[in-house]
Amino acid sequence: MKTVEIKLSEQQFSILKKLSIENNKSISELVDIALEQLFSIQNECKTNLAKIQMAKGIWSDREDIGETDKYVREIRKGTNERMKRIGLWNNE
Repeated sequence: MKTVEIKLSEQQFSILKKLSIENNKSISELVDIALEQLFSIQNECKTNLAKIQMAKGIWSDREDIGETDKYVREIRKGTNERMKRIGLWNNE
């Protein structure tokens, strides 16, 4: 295990100290937990991004579905009027 010195703002230290007392853990343990969560989230994001990139263009050769921009324009027709009617849009 390596020892690392870090600088914290007064607010960061105060929050860590409070969490330390509430959770009966040392500040060092809390920093370790936070770093593990950060690394886990970053790995998950990289994995999800890779999956998204693999899916890119998988329907590009399909001819049985229409163009995306035409579809979006069609489903958006009348949106302003519907929003005004139900009171979610005030375009005055």
